[in-house]
Amino acid sequence: MAYGGKIFPFVKAHLLLIIAGVSCEILYLAYLVRQFPLLRYYQGLRDIGGITDHSYSGLTLFAVVFLCLFALFGVALWDIYTTHKEKHTLWLILGFGAMFALTMIFVYPGTAIDIFSYIAQSIILIYHHANPMITPAASFPSDPLMGLAGGLGSRGTPYGPLGLLIDAIPTL
Repeated sequence: MAYGGKIFPFVKAHLLLIIAGVSCEILYLAYLVRQFPLLRYYQGLRDIGGITDHSYSGLTLFAVVFLCLFALFGVALWDIYTTHKEKHTLWLILGFGAMFALTMIFVYPGTAIDIFSYIAQSIILIYHHANPMITPAASFPSDPLMGLAGGLGSRGTPYGPLGLLIDAIPTL
């Protein structure tokens, strides 16, 4: 009884935060783990649009889920900012963060190909002295890093000069 006497007041005091965290986990499991399972897609380079067949319904569902996740984050942030300043709240937040991280291990990283595209664009600019906005990565077949850009390597970058310069900083 003494243990329950400590748990229930904590849960009651943090109910909104707990509901927001559990709701986020439900969205992660029900949508992201189901729609983008790592074991189904890990062997090829695919983006989120390719997985959802570039459908409007896929885009809409993706946007709604992420809008809900951001709204839940906002609710949790507001709840913490207005009512919870004690140390125990930090452990609750870290616990939810750990749970979310464990869940996301099983989700295919749909934007992972982007980093390889950025690397390829930076190498085109810095080492090949070409304009990545008009020169695709496929123009340099002897460069082994260009193949990592996957399907994004067949066309120039859609980003402007400032984005290219920022992306190129790590390759200098």
